Order: sequence, then structure tokens, then C-alpha cells
Amino acid sequence: MPDRKMLAARVDLADRLKVLAESRGVTVYAMLNDILESILEVEEGGLNIKRLLDEYRAMDYGRRSGFTTIPENLLYELVDLCFESGYSDKLRKSWFETGLWLSKYLSVSSSIDESIHILSRLMWNISEFRFERRGGEAILLCFSSRFTLNYSFLFESLLKGVLVGLGFDVLDSEVDKGFIRIRIEVKG
Repeated sequence: MPDRKMLAARVDLADRLKVLAESRGVTVYAMLNDILESILEVEEGGLNIKRLLDEYRAMDYGRRSGFTTIPENLLYELVDLCFESGYSDKLRKSWFETGLWLSKYLSVSSSIDESIHILSRLMWNISEFRFERRGGEAILLCFSSRFTLNYSFLFESLLKGVLVGLGFDVLDSEVDKGFIRIRIEVKG
């Protein structure tokens, strides 16, 4: 039998662990060792368990809300082809409407700040995503060196839809290749 060492935990956590172990038909000892091995593997691999859980929740949230994965270069190429074929206005409207829908989905179980945080986690291809409040206004900044100009315009439409759906008034915006800045009025 391997050596054992006692660890202390809050009573509520120990009780939850016991219930979980019983539901899986294993001992608390076995369950705790599996958990500790997994956490140590993640942390020793240079990751943080809380960030890993946060990203998992965002991915799961995205999956449940209808997001799908597609190679970036194919998406950008498709967007550019649509713009070249004269569908830019229709696409921008569609992306705005998708943003409105996404805002409803986000706001059901989240505050506005949590919604922005979840949104930032859903967008894997963004280098930087910031939401900065400044008095009665806020600025949403988005940077990605890989965005094409046309994709930047579409993504701006999606973000505007989300912001409008969350109750913000868009004051102005600026878009360039890989750069989006949207200034909004914060009420209350």
C-alpha cells in the first residue's frame, strides 16, 4: 500500500467529494488522488486550472449557443469572396442580427460584465479584447493581426449587435484591418 498523507479541506467540499466518489463507485481516496493528479498535470504543464475551467466553460457555452469551428483562412477567404460578390450589406446585417441573438443568449444567465467576458473567451482568434468603462461611456477594443479588413467589418457588426442587444447605445466606431473600436453610452 502506498504511503498516505492527510490533507485538510472545508467540510462542505469534503462532503461534496464524498457524494461524487460514491456516485462513481470509487473511494474518496481514489477520487481525491485522480483530482490531485489531474490538477498537478495541468499546473506543471504551465497552465492554470481556473483559466482552463474558464475556457472550457466558454467553449461549452459556444457549442450550446450554436458556434462551430472552421479553419480561419477558409472563413476569411469566404468572407472576402462574399464581399467581392456584392453581399457585404447583407452579410453585415446578418452578423448584426446574430449579435442581437447572441446578446439575448448571453444576458439570460449573465451580467453585462460577465457577458463581455464570455464573449471575449468565445473569440479564440482575437489577440486582445478590452472593455473599458470611462464615466458614462465605454470603449470596446478588439485587435487581431489575422483579421482581413472585410472580416473586421463583419466582426464589428456582430459586436454592435451584441452591445445593442445588451442595452447600450453605439456612439461611434472605427474599423481597420485587424482593429475594431466601438464607443458606447453606458446608462445608469
